Amino acid sequence: MTTYVERSSPLGTGPGGSGTDTAGSAAERLPRLEALTGLRWVAAFGVFLFHVREFYPLPGTRDVALFGNSGVTFFFILSGFVLMWSFSPRDTAPRFYWRRFSRIWPALAVSTVLALPVFYAGAGIALDRTQQLGVLASVTMVQAWIPAVLFSGNPAAWSLSDEAFFYALFPLVVRPLARAPGWLLAVLAACLVVLGGGVRWWAWGAGLTPDATTMLFVSPPGRLGEFVLGMVVAAAMRRGWRCRVPVWAAAGLTLAGVAVLWYCQTHPNPYLPGHRAEEAMNQVMGPLYALLIAAVANRDLRARWMVLRSKPLVALGRWSYAFYLVHATVLHWLVRNWTPGQPPTWDNWRPAACSLVAGLAVAILLFTLVERPFEKTLRRLPRVFRRTD
Repeated sequence: MTTYVERSSPLGTGPGGSGTDTAGSAAERLPRLEALTGLRWVAAFGVFLFHVREFYPLPGTRDVALFGNSGVTFFFILSGFVLMWSFSPRDTAPRFYWRRFSRIWPALAVSTVLALPVFYAGAGIALDRTQQLGVLASVTMVQAWIPAVLFSGNPAAWSLSDEAFFYALFPLVVRPLARAPGWLLAVLAACLVVLGGGVRWWAWGAGLTPDATTMLFVSPPGRLGEFVLGMVVAAAMRRGWRCRVPVWAAAGLTLAGVAVLWYCQTHPNPYLPGHRAEEAMNQVMGPLYALLIAAVANRDLRARWMVLRSKPLVALGRWSYAFYLVHATVLHWLVRNWTPGQPPTWDNWRPAACSLVAGLAVAILLFTLVERPFEKTLRRLPRVFRRTD
């Protein structure tokens, strides 16, 4: 019987967390890539900047911070990379599913409880039957399939609905990708990038409704290509391919991608008539994030020092899933109860910094009191998942 497992790794699988496991033997485990854990915090911080720009923007930064939202694309690609990198044929698919549930759901449940008073009672929204169904969809991670309730419950948790779909498919596609020759992986990566850009270009002229656009670019099938791209890059590295692009160059290309998007967003562009560059941020940034992940992983494998491997950044990376879940809740609470949103001014650095510190403090508590202990407890429960073939 075909079996699957994640090897021990401190890495995050996107918003879904660290994915640590001790099922594999030491001989089976690939090297730990601590730098990717630190890099995950950078992506989470980008998402934070995207949200804080709505209330406490600094002069000249609002349009740039808009593209911090592409951090979710980074999470999806990193998720596929980490799960493929840590793939081993030792354990059953149910074990894989249980580990993912144990890792993700406890923090999701508690963060949703924290979010309800802020996004419902605090916003004057009654928890009627429709809203209750939306909250149920959120905690069962199916809301991204239903555009009308996409941001119900904890709004930040919509991406976990996509992740849950990716996890469901992972055991079905991991072995074929792991066995694929390098040339086929290269072709597949190119096809994923071209397909993503082609669908976006087609959609610009298709006159889609908002719900259809959401299903095409937000729903689990619409984001699956990003997860598979991460899997493809990791599969190639497992087969011996190494990214020859230095980290500094990959980071520079990533920043250049943001700069191009910002320029197209803020200047007249005849190539995007009637459309905004932000609509294409995931298609533009996805390949650049995949390159950056490969470059950082390659440098980490060579045991080269990086600031991303420093203890503070690795710790921030481990807290980043909890931070992702609670930062918008904390921000909205502060806006309603402490300092209302302000127009762009340099004085906004104070409430913005306070929201960052408060969000991180709540995240550390969520990680320490819920995420880590409940994950360990849940993993010990079903002995049937601990059996090997």
